[in-house]
Amino acid sequence: MQLPTRRSCFLDKPLGCPCYDDAFVLPHEDTLVAGVATSSGTFIPSTGLDGNEHRAFDRKNYVRREVDAIYMSCFHWVWGHYLTDNIKRFWFLYTKECKQLLEQGALLVFTCVCNKDITDNGRLIFGMADVDASRLHLVKEPTQFRRLYVPDSSLVHSELTMDSSGERYFTKEYVQTIERIKQKIESSVIKDKIYFSRTGLRSNFLRETGEWEIERVFRKKGYEIIRPETLSLKEQLSLLANCTHFATTEGSIAHNAIFCKPHTSVEIIRKADYVNYYQLVINEVADLDVTYIDAHHTTPPYGDNHIWFGPFYMCVTSYLKRWSQLKICYVPYFFKATYWWYQLRRTSFIAKWIANRNIVHKWELRYWSKCANNSQREL
Repeated sequence: MQLPTRRSCFLDKPLGCPCYDDAFVLPHEDTLVAGVATSSGTFIPSTGLDGNEHRAFDRKNYVRREVDAIYMSCFHWVWGHYLTDNIKRFWFLYTKECKQLLEQGALLVFTCVCNKDITDNGRLIFGMADVDASRLHLVKEPTQFRRLYVPDSSLVHSELTMDSSGERYFTKEYVQTIERIKQKIESSVIKDKIYFSRTGLRSNFLRETGEWEIERVFRKKGYEIIRPETLSLKEQLSLLANCTHFATTEGSIAHNAIFCKPHTSVEIIRKADYVNYYQLVINEVADLDVTYIDAHHTTPPYGDNHIWFGPFYMCVTSYLKRWSQLKICYVPYFFKATYWWYQLRRTSFIAKWIANRNIVHKWELRYWSKCANNSQREL
């Protein structure tokens, strides 16, 4: 599959901040997306998480607040979105206009997928962006404001389809926000070659299989395997900002490369045949030297019919062997029992049969944990 990894994602576009009288902030409700609707009930697509959603609103069952507010986006509680979607309107907070509005009593409001509040690490990263998270108010019920200011997004989304998560483009304001964060990273932990792993996440074992095999290759290449959840955010950022080589699997965890120095050598392990366009933005913003390596045999059916939901099957491939330049003896995926279990457990018959059989789930978890822990002990 040919990847558009070399094209520019920069968008030379001036940003503004439209103001709407008597507009509504709508929270996430079941299948209804979060965002902003005008006084007439017309949903503004750019205010949703992906920037192109639609929602009907009948202007019933809402509360009204006689104050002005500034809408700071629909956030997502997943870490990667804190580095992309959750900060895409922060640029406005640095302007004279916004500071005047806040002095006059305007509120900072946001919505979030599943109505979750800001995480502890999210508060830390917001603080590094010079934004006080305690001033951000989560809207959990449809609320009408006297005046609602909606800053343009510095991370622009194209159309979302079943086959594509939509392309992403960034403006200079997004870069400026990232630079504010990077300037506050301390050099407390320094290592040359690091690999960020997800094998320590017990809740992830049914979604991603086989990463422990990838770890072994990178360990032989001199990389130190890091499980980010075992470190503080301060330690993680220090590692990222001071390494010369960074490797990890594609997805939210790869977005951490935004904190690497320019021209850091970054290896991204592809775990399915799709392009994460957020990552292309990050690669360009951080000015990284990136290599994508196919190391999977992920096949449908996918969760929620979208490829980026997995489940993923990773393995050592000829592409990874060629990149490593090591004498690796590996078994093709079709000879692996784990691959056929990966295929079998997603059939409707097997999925139904094991749905309530805790012994099967316990066996899977023990096997996955053993593989991951064995890989970690080999360090």
